[in-house]
Amino acid sequence: MFLSQRAAPSTAVLAHPLTLAVLPFQSSSNTPDDNNVALNITEELIGDCGRSKAVRVIDQSLVMRFEGSTDTPQRIAQLLHSDKLLRGTAGRSGKNIRVAAQLIDPTTGNAIWSRQFEGNDESLLESERQIANEISTAVEISLASQSHSGVGNGAEQGLQ
Repeated sequence: MFLSQRAAPSTAVLAHPLTLAVLPFQSSSNTPDDNNVALNITEELIGDCGRSKAVRVIDQSLVMRFEGSTDTPQRIAQLLHSDKLLRGTAGRSGKNIRVAAQLIDPTTGNAIWSRQFEGNDESLLESERQIANEISTAVEISLASQSHSGVGNGAEQGLQ
């Protein structure tokens, strides 16, 4: 819906796209406002990542059942037939939106990539879109660089 706002990735398309499950982002404080931010970030990420040629994204209706799940990354990936998992937390702190995201290798349970993002609450929807765009672009770059370098867990890449 906001295709013009998606930055063009600077990475090559993977020869064999991976399957990515964008798990429901958890609310930082479980307040209604934080719950909305977490849901909006999840939906934006599914849309943004779904436009990438580097990954196939699991449908939102399938991943939403894992909201609040205590299943292991291995079990979730097995049930969803996904190669990688993207999960995180989202919420508000004063006038700021804070989002923490992790790209997980389900075979090891380790983070391949992890980063925190902040946006301004004054333009909530635009901040959510921008943060989701930054995350999806970083995930695509991380997956492409892993594919080309053959890095096993990639934990040293992109951690900030």
